[in-house]
Amino acid sequence: MYGTSCNDSDTERQLLNSKIELEESAAKMEGVVPESDDILEEKVALIEFYKKVKNNLVLCDNFKYILRVDRLHNGDFRYACWKKPKTTFDRPDLVLRNGHVVENGKTDSEEYLFFEGDWTYSVEKITVKEHHEIVHIFLEIHNRGSERYAWKMRDLTMSKFAIDE
Repeated sequence: MYGTSCNDSDTERQLLNSKIELEESAAKMEGVVPESDDILEEKVALIEFYKKVKNNLVLCDNFKYILRVDRLHNGDFRYACWKKPKTTFDRPDLVLRNGHVVENGKTDSEEYLFFEGDWTYSVEKITVKEHHEIVHIFLEIHNRGSERYAWKMRDLTMSKFAIDE
């Protein structure tokens, strides 16, 4: 049976801390000057960003963007987006809060909706009933109800590869 847990915030936090430690060790070995306070503040802010995550619900990308939808410890939904070549180890380019979810049990889909001014951001995650490891994700961005952009995204979650024993 395939695992369905998407709680990978601890793993991402550990990876981020490991990356910071490796960079600091490499800098010491090469005799590089320590990072400025601005860079350290940026890294601390990023750690705080991930500490708020209870569950990662969507992690995906396409040729232009990486995005994730998280349920935070306070129950809110958060949308974060990075424009490539940035990665999730960088500060997001766009963060939207106070989203909500619309679940459709007939199609095993969830739609996460976020609003920013006249813009609506919709992330739809569709799981194939017979094959739970197959997930389709779509990002749609609308302005005043008229569709402006739509992309098919690539699922990046590792849960589809985890096998329950």
